[in-house]
Amino acid sequence: MKVEDARFVASSGRAHHANVVSTGRADSRVGGTAFEVTDAELAAADRYEAPAAYVRTQVRLESGREAWLYVHVSSAGRAPEGEKHSS
Repeated sequence: MKVEDARFVASSGRAHHANVVSTGRADSRVGGTAFEVTDAELAAADRYEAPAAYVRTQVRLESGREAWLYVHVSSAGRAPEGEKHSS
């Protein structure tokens, strides 16, 4: 995904982000790391992600645990019910 924020590009040196896009298949997996965060940290992450058009959605990990996942609004709502993510 192309990054439109020139300040971010200048500070990070990256003009594109790799994003996961749902295949619509419940058996799809994505590798990653789940972190335990406080409510305050989650609220801060929401504030950070919102201007870049990311929304938080709850997913069930392959382990069976629930987790929050940020998805770009262009792909929000495409994940099938019960889609599992690795971690």
